[in-house]
Amino acid sequence: MSETFIRLWNARARVDLPTVKAYLLAIARNLVLHERRRLRRLTHLGGPGVPHGAGLTAVGLPATPPLEPAAEKQALDATRQLLKARTSTLVVAAVFTLLPLAFVFEESRLIFVVLRDAPVIALAWWATAAVMWICHVVVRRRLRVSGL
Repeated sequence: MSETFIRLWNARARVDLPTVKAYLLAIARNLVLHERRRLRRLTHLGGPGVPHGAGLTAVGLPATPPLEPAAEKQALDATRQLLKARTSTLVVAAVFTLLPLAFVFEESRLIFVVLRDAPVIALAWWATAAVMWICHVVVRRRLRVSGL
């Protein structure tokens, strides 16, 4: 009902005063017809009184078994573990990325100590950082699938 008046208000420049009643009836009729067409396109998958999953078999989908009571808690625990893993991998990856870049100031110059004194260790740390960045991306993708 209110949609009819909203549409009339939006089209007030095109409507003449003598034809307002006919215009309102036309808008209401068109809205009802549109809603009926929309509802006809929808497939009824079940409603009150229909057993769990029974409506899905009507459209060719397999019935889903009901979830066990602890499934929600297990999903929550798994998500918490992924969030901890995301944080851990990010911290370790950032530390191992920046660690070889440790520097000192000597004679107004910037000297990267680890790169200069132990380049093999610096490369090992960067390799570790690369692995941790890959792990971090994998964990983020798993979380994105779950909607977080």
